[in-house]
Parts: sequence; structure tokens; C-alpha cells
Amino acid sequence: MINRMRNGQAVMSIWRNWAYSMGAPILVILLSLVVSPSWLPVVAFGLEFLLFLLVRSNREAKLPTCFLTPFVMTRILFWSALVMAVISLLSSQGVIEGWFEVVNPDLPYIPILIIGPVGVIICGWVAWRRHNFGFCVDCRLRYGTPAERGFLGKLFSQEGLYQVRFMLGLAVVITVVSWLYFLLVYINVNLNRPDKFFFVWLPLIFYVVSLVYMGLRYFTIWSYYDQELAMTNVRRPDTTLLRYIILDNERIYLTEPDNNLSPLSRGYDTPASVTLSRRDNVPVHEARGYFQELAGGDNSFSLRFMYKSTDAGGDCNVFHYIVNIGDMALLAHSSLKGRWFTMPELERLLNGDSLAPLMAAEIHRLYTVTMAWKTYDRLGRRLYKIKNYRPTFRLRDIQNWDVDFNDSQWLRVAVNNQDRPFYSLKRFWRRYVNGVRE
Repeated sequence: MINRMRNGQAVMSIWRNWAYSMGAPILVILLSLVVSPSWLPVVAFGLEFLLFLLVRSNREAKLPTCFLTPFVMTRILFWSALVMAVISLLSSQGVIEGWFEVVNPDLPYIPILIIGPVGVIICGWVAWRRHNFGFCVDCRLRYGTPAERGFLGKLFSQEGLYQVRFMLGLAVVITVVSWLYFLLVYINVNLNRPDKFFFVWLPLIFYVVSLVYMGLRYFTIWSYYDQELAMTNVRRPDTTLLRYIILDNERIYLTEPDNNLSPLSRGYDTPASVTLSRRDNVPVHEARGYFQELAGGDNSFSLRFMYKSTDAGGDCNVFHYIVNIGDMALLAHSSLKGRWFTMPELERLLNGDSLAPLMAAEIHRLYTVTMAWKTYDRLGRRLYKIKNYRPTFRLRDIQNWDVDFNDSQWLRVAVNNQDRPFYSLKRFWRRYVNGVRE
């Protein structure tokens, strides 16, 4: 019951993030009726700073949620405030009056005419970058892929992008309407009642409608997935899951997709997994014993711990292991049913989205950490004096690799290294602005 309430609160937190984010520029627009244009940028900067504090607080939380929308809004408010400040400064110096024939020095700008276009540009950029957007990349490095974070992780990833696209659509509509009214109807003397409707009350109406729509959306999503999770028992709460990636030379052992599973788990996957009551740690020898039971008692295999992940709700943690069997006959007499796939076949499954999401995340981490460790040191400096050098990747050597797959620093090295533009500047920013220690 507690886990259901916690997951429900996490889903509705996405709605609250929308309310905070969209409410900030609406508040700037409303305050423009009583705050002078000279001081309005200060208000916008202040709201931007408050949202920034919320983003930083969420990043340090034990169970963080998706704060992509508030982060995007900090950028919109910052650049909008900067533009408004520049216009106010130029107007106070009489520069704008020299450029245009009709200028009202008491009303040098209208906030929605600035916030709208800035929102279109920034939301368009984020939507275009999608999963390569820096904020989302940093989130995956810190907390794992959506598949590793379970139902909530997948929902956060999906809805973060959806909200940005929805924000983009609202910004486009409001920008077109307000600018058409400004160019065709508005007289730059004062704000009469029709002016206030298009420049102030119409954005507020859009905001209220979006609150209702988003509230209904997340209530419906939670109702559906709560029933789906109850029926499929995907990532049951208060459990620990052990997953084994089975390798032999350059092949991997996978089971066929089970269409009866939830879409969150469907696809080619490892046939070897064990569910336990919640544990914070599982010793390697104990994990080895569980796999030996799955293999029918045969002990001719080697096992190493890969990494640990936890779902976004904190309900279930997963321990990932790599198993290298020494005898092909080991699996023939076990309860583990599947078939061997070569590396080219595995690559085709991965590129065709045919692997189970969690299996795809495991393969991605295995490859990414290995290639980063083979190519760079922990600071991202090249090990070889050859730019963009890529070493070979062989599964047969995996048990001998002296690399910690549980160390997320190697994931950061894969993203930022000496072969990437602005390597030093990005390291400085992450260390002294984002506070990421290496």
C-alpha cells in the first residue's frame, strides 16, 4: 500500500512540475500589470533562480523525479529576462526611440511577445535534441537508463519529452496569436481591455486549461499502469532481483520473447534471474550459488558482479552479474531455455529494438564502460596518442578486465573525453557548477 501511494505521488509530481514551470512565466506576465518594465526582469531572474533551486534540490534527493520541464523553464526565463533587461536599458538611453518612429517609453516591451518566441526557440531545441539533451544525459549517468529505473523511470523519460513538446505547441500558438494582434491591431499607447486579453488573460487561460488537461492525463496514466503493474507483477515492490548475463566465448545466451509479459519487459532477454526479498547487498558467492541451482548443480562457470541499479520508486533493486560458462553442455541439462546469439546477431537485435529494455541497458553499459576504460583514463584523457582511436571489443576477455562496471565515472568519460569538443570546459562546468566529483 505504501509503495502504491509513493508511486502515485511520483506520477502526480510530474503534474506539479508542470504547474510550477508554466506558472512562473504566467506570473511574470500578470505582474507586468503592476510592476514597471525596468523591474520586471528582476522578477523573472528571481523566479528563474527559485526554479533552479528546485532542480538542484531534486538532483540531491534520495528518490528524484523528472525535472526536465522546470530546467527548460529556467533557460526560458533567463533569456527572456535578459532580453527584457536589454530593451529596458536601451529604452532608458533613448536608443530605441532613434530606431523606431512610434515608441512608448513607459511600455518599451510586452512580456508575452518576448517569452513566447524565446520559449519556441528553447523548447524546439530541446525537442530536436531529445535524448541527447545534456540534462537528460546527465540524468541517465546519475540514475541509470529508463529501463533500469523501472516503471517510473520509463514514465519520467516519456513524460519529460511529452511536456516539452506540449510546451512547444503552446508557445507556438501563443506567439502567433499575440504577435499577429500586436502587428495588426495594437496601438502602442497603453493597454486597453482587448490588449490585456490577448497579452495577459489569454496566456493565463491557456495555462489553466493545460493544468486541467495534465491533471486528467496523469490521473488516467496512473490508474492504467497501477492496474497493469498489479496484473503483471513487474518489479514487485520490496524485492531484490538477480540477473545473469550468460556468455560463452563471443556468444550470448538469450530466451525468446514472451508476449504475455508487460511491454516494460517484453523482448529477447536472459533466461536466468532470481527474485529475493529486499536486500541491500548480495555477496558474489551467494549469487553464484543461486545460478548453480538454475544450472542444475553444475559448477563449471565463472561469475563476476557487474553493477547494481535501483528503480525510481526505490521499491526494487537489481544486481547484474556476468556468467561465463566453461562447458557448452552445462545449459543443456538445466531449466534455462534459450539459444546462443553471435555478436552480429546481438547487434541486430539491439538496433532493431528486439531486446528487452533491461537487457538492452545491460549490453549498452557493458560495451560503453569497456570501450571507455580501454580508450581513456578516469579523467577522460587518451591512453593512446591517436585521436578517435577505438580498440577492439571481445567478450572472451571479460573475466580478466580490471574495470569496475558499477563505477558511473566510466559512463561520464564515454560522454566527455579528449576526443569530444570543449572537453576541458565541460569538465570544469561539471566539477564546479554541477558539483560532480571525479
